[in-house]
Amino acid sequence: MGASGWSYTTPYVDDPATSLRLLREQTFAAYDFSDVEEWGCPVPASLDDLYDQVYGEYLGTEGTHSILDVDTFLAEDAAPNIRFGDHGVLRLWPKAKVTEVFGTGEPTGADVEAFDFLELSAADPSLTKWNGRCIVLYRDGHPHELFIWGRSGD
Repeated sequence: MGASGWSYTTPYVDDPATSLRLLREQTFAAYDFSDVEEWGCPVPASLDDLYDQVYGEYLGTEGTHSILDVDTFLAEDAAPNIRFGDHGVLRLWPKAKVTEVFGTGEPTGADVEAFDFLELSAADPSLTKWNGRCIVLYRDGHPHELFIWGRSGD
């Protein structure tokens, strides 16, 4: 099938890690990811169940082609995992990169709508498969939403 690009806009709740957790829960509840039954696996009863050993080959080979392949939020300057590097990681785009691309450090939803996934991915060549990036979107000078994009699957 090959890797898939995906993007989401989700409410900003407390911090990016909380927003990521809630988005993952919503995505699972909506069954908005590749079909585990095609791999001969039962439909998982919960998001936690999806990470049981029975789904190991599905996740390791195919992946969900969704935000469910990203389970960890790291600050933009956090070091990658020493053993595995970044895998399944969502990182906040650096403020300097946000300003360079959008012309402001506090972009709005309308600013992001002017770009597509390929343009944003091209602006960040360090974005590797099985990872994502995010940008805080502002309304009236306050964090309002989180725009998330990435690539996963095989």
